[in-house]
Amino acid sequence: SNDAAGEEGNVETAATDSAKKEEEEEGNDDEKEEDSPPDAEDANATSGNEGQDEDAIDAEEKEEEDGNEGEEEWELKKILSVGEISAKNLMCSAPSCPNVACSVYQSTHDTNCTNAYFSCLDCQQSDYGGWPEDKSEIPMAFMTKQHRETIRQHCTRNPANAIFPDLPTSRNGEEEEKSDGEDAGEGEEKWDLIEVIAVKDLKKKKPKKCQEEGCTSAACSVWASNLAPDDEWYGCIDCMENYYEGWPSSDEMPVKHLTEEHHALLAEKCSERENPPMPDLPTTMPLLATAGGNDAAN
Repeated sequence: SNDAAGEEGNVETAATDSAKKEEEEEGNDDEKEEDSPPDAEDANATSGNEGQDEDAIDAEEKEEEDGNEGEEEWELKKILSVGEISAKNLMCSAPSCPNVACSVYQSTHDTNCTNAYFSCLDCQQSDYGGWPEDKSEIPMAFMTKQHRETIRQHCTRNPANAIFPDLPTSRNGEEEEKSDGEDAGEGEEKWDLIEVIAVKDLKKKKPKKCQEEGCTSAACSVWASNLAPDDEWYGCIDCMENYYEGWPSSDEMPVKHLTEEHHALLAEKCSERENPPMPDLPTTMPLLATAGGNDAAN
């Protein structure tokens, strides 16, 4: 009987141990389920969403950086002179446009001006919205009637409706010009050429510059107003042509001759054109002036 009791005790002990083992295993399984990582699909989905968020942030940051750099804008850098337009060498850059260019535009992203765009009056209107409304953005102070008529003749296919910048037609304002049907009043302003820059001054390391804003040429002449003689203006050949219709006639010139050296220096330093116009003067001093010792030009 003792043997039987011992066997029953062993069976009960074994059963108890087995039950405890099962409970421990179940507990371990629960812990594993709680600590186990998500399924591969869930992990990929989460990772993908995080990647998209990072891409979106990067894109937003790039847009902000681009915005800080500024969008590309095209600025009016130059209005071509009467002579440049009349020469018909600079055509509009627009494909298939037959017009002569009247203006030059530069991109704000092109600081070295390697890709300047030459535009006629028509393409300027369609591509850039016409002339700048802000006068400070127009690279000249006034536009003469001759300049306007030259643009009308060569730079548009619709001359009857040509649009010009909101500028006066004379240096000190349109109201100072002669009105239609009226004689010039006593107070009408007139600008006269009072000096042609001498050879020795043109040869200087830093000759006097043209006073027109944005112009880099050396001045070739000095002009003065009859209403304010001390109000002098230094101009190059190109800007002088825009504002005063070029060189005056020989009898209005302050010199009676210009030497070949003088001609060469004026062409080299005072114009952006290859063959700029020169005054109608002899290259040697007239005999009477020689006798009087009057070398006015040099």
